[in-house]
Amino acid sequence: MSTGKKMAQKTTNNHLIVRHSDNSYSKICDFLIDDLGFQDLSTVENSNSIKSKKSLAIDLVSDTINILRNLAKYRSVDTIVAIGYVAIPLKILAKLRLIRYKRLYWLAFFIHSPKWLAWFRLFVKFDTNKDYYILFSEFEQHFYHKELSIKLENTAYLPYGDWDNKISEQKLNTTSKSTSKNKTEIYYFAGGYSNRDYPPLIEVFNKLPYKLIIACSTLNQDIDNVKVEKNIQILKDISSDHFDDLVLHAKACILPLKHDTGASGQSVLLRYMIHRKIIISSRTNAVEEYIEHKKSGILLGNMGRELSEVIQQIETRPVDFFNFGDAVFEKFRLKFSFDVITKKLSEILSIQTNG
Repeated sequence: MSTGKKMAQKTTNNHLIVRHSDNSYSKICDFLIDDLGFQDLSTVENSNSIKSKKSLAIDLVSDTINILRNLAKYRSVDTIVAIGYVAIPLKILAKLRLIRYKRLYWLAFFIHSPKWLAWFRLFVKFDTNKDYYILFSEFEQHFYHKELSIKLENTAYLPYGDWDNKISEQKLNTTSKSTSKNKTEIYYFAGGYSNRDYPPLIEVFNKLPYKLIIACSTLNQDIDNVKVEKNIQILKDISSDHFDDLVLHAKACILPLKHDTGASGQSVLLRYMIHRKIIISSRTNAVEEYIEHKKSGILLGNMGRELSEVIQQIETRPVDFFNFGDAVFEKFRLKFSFDVITKKLSEILSIQTNG
């Protein structure tokens, strides 16, 4: 069993992180370990974050076995932060009184497909007043209260922001402004895996003369049988650095989403915001917390019908969009930067930083 990549000097068994792999939400967990004194109990050292449903089920089984092997560590726990579906066996074992905790926070709880709502209604029945949900959008608090009967007082909103904290504001100012007029910006870019709706995007650009680059996963199989013209390039499973480079040199960045049932696309959206890009996104409740329509980006109700006109406007009147990048970066700085979100997480957990 792995015990995490880092251990803070002031760790305590009373605060535990339970997750499948060390690289699952690694930057958030590094903060929990180094600044809030959490101990990391993960099953494996590394694991691909993009997985099929079968792989996720296998992970859940191995995580449950790992918890059962280490029940002694859960006899008297103050706070557990559970990353993802590992929260389910923890709730069940608590119901069976095999483990005890004062508070359990399910971090990164979200549902993309509506068909999963029925299943999660079953899991929520295991909740007690000790079980909480840390959600990545304010919209989800009321949505899951309505759809899953999760009590509002048992939810907390944590803006999903810049947990990396590796790019200084000075560097961003220099890099983004210098590339905003770069003549090499000759393509539009769309990227990411989960909840993406690429076929309508492809169909629009099939009829346009402009270049589109899509960076997705081999699991985005809904695009495999879609006709693709020569002006569209599809890249699968590229590195994070390659992804960032494509964002940096794009004329505008597009976020096409399928469902409006939960947080989705924020990590990619943040990359667009940090680099002060013109952002065109599907209108979802979560995205509206990041983008203000026609002030810091463009939100579309139907990308298949509305996107073509927006692209033509960018091409013919780019000056109308010139201030979008600065506006969206300012929103990032005020609400989603490292200092803001780490303070918020500490407040949610009611734990003071070691510093």
